Amino acid sequence: MSFEIANRDLAGILQGKVLEGPRHVVIDITNRCNTNCIACWTYSPLLQKENKPPKSWFKEEIEIDAFEAMIEDLAQMGVERIRFTGGGEPLLYREIERAIRAVKKHNIILAITTNGIILHKYIDLLKECRVEEIALSLWSASDQSYKAVHPKAKEGEFYRILESVRELRSGVFSPTVHILNVINQLNYHEISKMGDLGRNLGAEAVYFTLVDALDDTKGLVLTPEQRTSALLEVERLKSRFYAPDEIRWDNLDGFEQRLREVEEEVQYDKTAVDELPCYMGWHFARVTASGDVAPCCRGVDYPMGNIHQHSFREIWSGDSYHEFRKLSMLEKKDHPYFKKMNCYQMCDNLMHNRQIQDRLESLSPSQREMLLNFQAPVLQSVFEPGSRNQ
Repeated sequence: MSFEIANRDLAGILQGKVLEGPRHVVIDITNRCNTNCIACWTYSPLLQKENKPPKSWFKEEIEIDAFEAMIEDLAQMGVERIRFTGGGEPLLYREIERAIRAVKKHNIILAITTNGIILHKYIDLLKECRVEEIALSLWSASDQSYKAVHPKAKEGEFYRILESVRELRSGVFSPTVHILNVINQLNYHEISKMGDLGRNLGAEAVYFTLVDALDDTKGLVLTPEQRTSALLEVERLKSRFYAPDEIRWDNLDGFEQRLREVEEEVQYDKTAVDELPCYMGWHFARVTASGDVAPCCRGVDYPMGNIHQHSFREIWSGDSYHEFRKLSMLEKKDHPYFKKMNCYQMCDNLMHNRQIQDRLESLSPSQREMLLNFQAPVLQSVFEPGSRNQ
């Protein structure tokens, strides 16, 4: 693959054009779920009735024929990675086997974020289809804390999940396992033990983030004193691992930075978000269970279109995406357009933006010139080159 093709996304950013489809797509294939994580935006038992979605939302699932048509579009547009996640538990999707096979038919990297409760039912399928990654949303390192952050948990559920992971990791082929932990007042004391658990399970990576609270779940946000204790836990975590490649800490620096942000109003990423443009309009899309295409993780209130009404290619090249790309690239996130996204509270795509910024900054003058002069079919023109320094 030539340098220009490998960096066609950067060429588009530099030229103010869209030259390919998204490289990373997150798909909420179902809103059905079998647990009630304490900090969940939709299933938390702390949510008042008036702050929950309508009953119809909990039954939403992507229609499988529209899903398969979207995957065909994405494959032709150069998508590299798809993740099943979202408002519910992906493994509860009625057509989960068909969906997995549709993605893997094109050799697209597939990651599945799961709570692990019914993981044991799909181990053979995951191995057969060679799914690359299972991201286990666990939030705990002990049965006690697991029950605290999953009030609906059945007796022994924590240990059954761990056994499923051990079975998944056995044999000739296994997906990599990534452990996800949302840190809040009920589990911050276990941060270092979460690292130990990841090692014991043979996980490739462990990820930490702070609770992204709603009005009803703000009681889960760490106090300044608890954040200090959490930072000490991070230091204990680091001291327990000697080999640098023993396990990967996904975005640990970003997690520590958020822990140090102490404000009356929780805005973990206010400074970081405005330090660089938002490149997600060139890199990323999220598709909800209703079929809406959102431009970033927090953009569900900004539908660019719906895959049940238009093809993904049409949506990606449409006027709504044009507006998002232009404003997200040129404006700070206090612009009225971004009010519902609340980017300052927490940007779930901040790590992706930083990775793209690092790639841009690593270009030599000759490489930058090559990308500026690269000729490719244009899916959409966004703005004049140089409108904002890259």
